[in-house]
Amino acid sequence: MVLVTVPHTEERVEALAKASTHGAVFAVTGGDHFTSDDMFKAAELPAKKAKIEQLKKNKKERLAGIEREAVGRKILEQGKEIKALTGNELTALLKCMVLQRAEISKCQRRGRCG
Repeated sequence: MVLVTVPHTEERVEALAKASTHGAVFAVTGGDHFTSDDMFKAAELPAKKAKIEQLKKNKKERLAGIEREAVGRKILEQGKEIKALTGNELTALLKCMVLQRAEISKCQRRGRCG
């Protein structure tokens, strides 16, 4: 029998993760046992990829938040009165403050947390 993939390689693990039928698994493994390490790695691969995507999404959100906070701080450091701020400056400041407020829990805003 000719193997489609070489054991203990990343290509084989990904092929096993994509295999949805017994015939497809048989073709990838060449009739190898289901208890090989590759099978266990293939079973974990979708969860691992989902976690990586979630972490990338969180990183993107955090970087955007850091950028908004920097813009807000820059506006506040100018020391202008609220009436002197432009519409764009007010919008940027509002985005920064809303994010900071959302990170604070409700009980902390009301001063009731112990």
